[in-house]
Amino acid sequence: MDGSSKKPVKRNSYDIAENAENLPPPNGHMQENDIVRLIGYWLPLLLYAGTITLFSSLSTPKIHLENFSHAFFSVPIGVFTRINDKLYHLAEYTILGLLMYRAIRATWGPQLGTAAAFTTVCAVTIFGLADEFHQMFTPLRQLEALDLMADTFGGFLGVMLWEWALSFSTIRQLEEQISMKLQALRTLTITKF
Repeated sequence: MDGSSKKPVKRNSYDIAENAENLPPPNGHMQENDIVRLIGYWLPLLLYAGTITLFSSLSTPKIHLENFSHAFFSVPIGVFTRINDKLYHLAEYTILGLLMYRAIRATWGPQLGTAAAFTTVCAVTIFGLADEFHQMFTPLRQLEALDLMADTFGGFLGVMLWEWALSFSTIRQLEEQISMKLQALRTLTITKF
């Protein structure tokens, strides 16, 4: 029996030959698709997580947010200070969960299913815990269990929101276009330089 009649090896219930783009690169080198995923999916997540960390390091983030908003938009003074900070946590971490889930799905593929959702919620919770721990060392801030619960629930909502968004063909098409445009940008920069 020759080697050509062997069936491809199966891993995680999907055919390796059909999903070669989801496998790690050989010899540890990044491939073009990896760079596109890094720029298009992980960079927004990292920038957003950095923004959360920046606001977390401020002693009075509501006042800073209000000053920023008032400078650029016609938001009345006092609006942000009246909103419960648990809603801020929920909103922040919903966006973080959405971005993280989107990046995980783009990197490892949708075949991860519920494992991607579980990984996202766990990672968002760990990030929230680190954020709360960081606040213990910030003047006028403290660690609060309810904030962590809002962070975790926000991560879960982010996963659910992205799954709901993917039910619309327009969103799916935009995702494909983003990937194609990033790939074209990568090709353009390689040929220019």
